[in-house]
Amino acid sequence: DGCNNAGMVLKSGTAGVARDVPKALALFKTACEGASIVGCYNASACYLKGWEGTPPNMPLALEYSLLACEHGHYMACVNASRMLELGDGVPQDKARAAALRARTVELRTNVGAPK
Repeated sequence: DGCNNAGMVLKSGTAGVARDVPKALALFKTACEGASIVGCYNASACYLKGWEGTPPNMPLALEYSLLACEHGHYMACVNASRMLELGDGVPQDKARAAALRARTVELRTNVGAPK
């Protein structure tokens, strides 16, 4: 999770480090490739919201949300479910959205608290 943590510092511009969202996104993606669930989620959030220097990209937001969801990040499941339910920048798929909602409930129930 070192890449994810470094990405968070660059995203927020804390600890005396200049804010650099594109570099933060690159670090989140590297973290995700290294199996960091939070790195995948942060990459998805960047594409979902369109952080400074990175325009919204719903297909990539969905891709990274699904990766994080598969590995147990319940908020990523919520985001992916919503995108698919509404067809928000991605093809609508209500059946897949329902499956992701069920996954969200499963994750919250098994853990007892948000991840």
